[in-house]
Amino acid sequence: MTGPNSCKLVGAPGNTSLGEIWISRGYTHVAIIVAKFGGTSVANPERVKDVARRLVTCLNEGKQVVAVVSAMGASTDNLLALARSVNENPPARELDQLLATGEQVSMSILAMAIEALGVGAVSM
Repeated sequence: MTGPNSCKLVGAPGNTSLGEIWISRGYTHVAIIVAKFGGTSVANPERVKDVARRLVTCLNEGKQVVAVVSAMGASTDNLLALARSVNENPPARELDQLLATGEQVSMSILAMAIEALGVGAVSM
């Protein structure tokens, strides 16, 4: 299927990249779409909903979909500033733990947006 509603993620607003892997199962080929969405692509609820619609479109075209998301908008910068406000040189482990919360927020919000479209989604 091609057209404005087809599973075409390249050229989407923000930092989006696309990987498509074809796996052979006997005579059947299954496309697995791996889509990475940067912080600009998931910066606000409308953009998250747009990403969700794009992913559901891919799924509806018979493709298996895996999405990878960055933290929303400037949340990483905000978390770094917060960490440095209490410790100018925060320990690497704690900084990693803190910054991972940005991606956790994005993946959970995206899963909720996909569920709102009637498709099951799990953040990991």
